[in-house]
Amino acid sequence: MILLDTGCPCSGVTHPPRPDIAPGLQALPDRQMLGFRDIRRALLARLNDHAALEGWRADPAQAVHRDLGVMVLDFAAYVLAVTGFYDARIAERAYLAPAPDAETLAEIVALIGYIPRPAMVASVRLALETSGVDPVTIPALTAFRSEGFDGEKPQVFEALVPSTVWPQRNRWALAPLAETDFNGTLLFGAGTVPHPGAVLVVADTGITLAGAGRVTDIRSEQDANGTRFRRVRLDADGTTALAALAGTARDTLSATLLRLDGGASPYVTTPLSISGTSAEMHLDAVYGQLRAGDPVVLEAGGTLYPGSITLHEVDPVPFTRTIDSTSVTQTVLQSRIEFDLLTSPDDTANPRLHFAPARMGELAARGRETVVLDDMLAGVDLVGPVVPLGEAPALAPVMLQGAAKAGAEISATVVQTADSTGTLTPADTAKAFATALKQPIRAYGNLIHAVRGETVLNEVLGSSDGRTSFQRFALKKKPLSWVENAALPLGRSPYFDLAVDGIRWTHTRHLTLNGPEDQVFALETLPDGSTEVCFGDGVNGAIPPSGTGNVVALSYRYGGGATKLPAGAITQFKRPVKDIALIHSPLPATGGADAETPDELKR
Repeated sequence: MILLDTGCPCSGVTHPPRPDIAPGLQALPDRQMLGFRDIRRALLARLNDHAALEGWRADPAQAVHRDLGVMVLDFAAYVLAVTGFYDARIAERAYLAPAPDAETLAEIVALIGYIPRPAMVASVRLALETSGVDPVTIPALTAFRSEGFDGEKPQVFEALVPSTVWPQRNRWALAPLAETDFNGTLLFGAGTVPHPGAVLVVADTGITLAGAGRVTDIRSEQDANGTRFRRVRLDADGTTALAALAGTARDTLSATLLRLDGGASPYVTTPLSISGTSAEMHLDAVYGQLRAGDPVVLEAGGTLYPGSITLHEVDPVPFTRTIDSTSVTQTVLQSRIEFDLLTSPDDTANPRLHFAPARMGELAARGRETVVLDDMLAGVDLVGPVVPLGEAPALAPVMLQGAAKAGAEISATVVQTADSTGTLTPADTAKAFATALKQPIRAYGNLIHAVRGETVLNEVLGSSDGRTSFQRFALKKKPLSWVENAALPLGRSPYFDLAVDGIRWTHTRHLTLNGPEDQVFALETLPDGSTEVCFGDGVNGAIPPSGTGNVVALSYRYGGGATKLPAGAITQFKRPVKDIALIHSPLPATGGADAETPDELKR
């Protein structure tokens, strides 16, 4: 302790000051609290406290012969200043929060046995199509290459197990799914074509009349699936009637064109009589197309009133005309009908009757813009021809891909029908799509699993010395690939297989967990992402026996990190595979993580 003179005979400061380090700090207070000048001043201030140093002076004019003694104090001040600086740096490296780099952090957490997370690998599901007529076996370690994306270089993924590709399961086209409820729009795919001005009747369940309208416009339209329709627009009254049916099951509705119309009889004083919604009308001629039960529309006062015929008779109607100044009474045959109306007319002026129905065909609907799993649960038709599956599995995972690159994977059963079409029915275990699929949709039936990284075989790591403890050997490629493995204490395992003198040794997370005879090794990930293989000391794990080039990585995979492929990024093999024509990747890669960052390690 040194008391620093402040100019006041009753005061002084303690040097160095006592540190005051509170808990929870993200940075330590500067332990180098005084520099060279302050330390030198403090030393000189205490010279008078030591008789042997009384003659030492910093002023050469007072004690020229003692300036070498002051130089010793200068040296001491320099040393104290420098060691104070390094003391502060050393102190920073003793605690997690202020630790300046990943290597220091790893050393600190190693004291409690914590192993930082290495780079973890991502995986992806791929769909393959074969160009041959026979099944094709995809061998293990078949490599696939992505395109570059988001500023990233192309990435390599490998299939870790062999799989079979069946030509019968290459792909299927799903028939477009349409809305099942009527949305108020009249669409027709085929059938009778109306003309502007024609009268249409819309019925529910084909029997109960719902409304009528006059055609104002007919246009051809096409939906996103390429299906063409004719859209029929009606006048205001018809549009109102259609809007009232919105939400009704489309397959319960029908539209009927009334092809003929007739006027009221000119020989009957009151050709149209109305009682509530019951009506009777004498027409101006005999119309054989009138039948009981048929729909009709009464046009009166410029408004259309739909109804249905209950009775049709041909009546003789007397009328009188003048021939050569003589009144002559004759009879004429005319149709008389009785019919029920949906509503009673407000105005009966200038009545006309529209009749002679012709079905317009089934009401159509535009294909859904997007499809979710619930839309498919009852099964979806496949566009033919559908090749018989033969020995290929009927129930297996399939990849669905919409018009966009994104897709979904489900288990589903594919069945061919007698007309060379088929159906695809999701299994009960199918999970909901992450995002809705945009129509049209294709299904791929040959799926494989691939993991990011490339495999290295039989890499000689070095020669061991049976007299040396804790030997370490570096892998040439980085980063070593690790995968999640919930069955292990760390929740992960490496793709790594090692042998010493041709005998496989076992990976352990800590050498201290093992005895002197245990043939084990640990793996340490260095801050630069490289990996070293670590052996024991004969107490915690065996020492590998001496040999030349006898430490060999039989196989390991390198590559990993949080960067994930987007959907559609993989379209090619790293090396071609015979009879495989196309690769599809409708799903993005999943999993994967960067090595644990310093901030994560501190938390």
